[in-house]
Amino acid sequence: MKKNYIYQEIKNKIITGKLVQGRSINEKELSEFYKVSRTPIREALNILEMEEWIKSVPRKGFVVSDMTFSNIKDLFQIRYELEPLFLKMAYNFFEKEELLEFKNRTLSLMKKEDCEALRILDDEFHNYLIESTYNNFAIKTMESINEHVRRTRYLTFEDKRETLESAEDHLNIIESLLEKNLEKADKYLRNHIDKSQLYFLRNFRFKGIDVSK
Repeated sequence: MKKNYIYQEIKNKIITGKLVQGRSINEKELSEFYKVSRTPIREALNILEMEEWIKSVPRKGFVVSDMTFSNIKDLFQIRYELEPLFLKMAYNFFEKEELLEFKNRTLSLMKKEDCEALRILDDEFHNYLIESTYNNFAIKTMESINEHVRRTRYLTFEDKRETLESAEDHLNIIESLLEKNLEKADKYLRNHIDKSQLYFLRNFRFKGIDVSK
């Protein structure tokens, strides 16, 4: 159990809210918990700091970074610019059978109003769009962005209506791709990202998080 495992473990706890923002991270406690020396702990924490999951505070050490109102706007601004670009790059690689499978699974879950499964499928669909670029740089870039989006989701309320509307957006994107209409798919994707941003910003306020940072 070394650096990479510890890094993933801590990052996942931050994403899912098990390590809350502002929480101190103690190297000695982590070393004892994972039964390793402080070297892999420090290496893992340095990577997490570089990726801005944690920050170093004088006389306090490492703490979990805050997710702020400004962070969310920055996150969705870059999504708005990059995802449509990657959609265009992937356009000729989409398989009709895979798109139809996403469509049928989405319709089935919407009928059941299974919001938890729809949220999982949401991540799967966006990953499929990016992975279809077959471009490692694009995939790695969106991997990082989507991890922060997942953290934002854990910090906001889960709304049934928003989840179903998001699934409807996906159906519109899929239909456009099946019709071989890239311009329409781009329009629906951008609209979907805009709506997601508004939802996260609105509900982030309701959680009582300090949005002034």
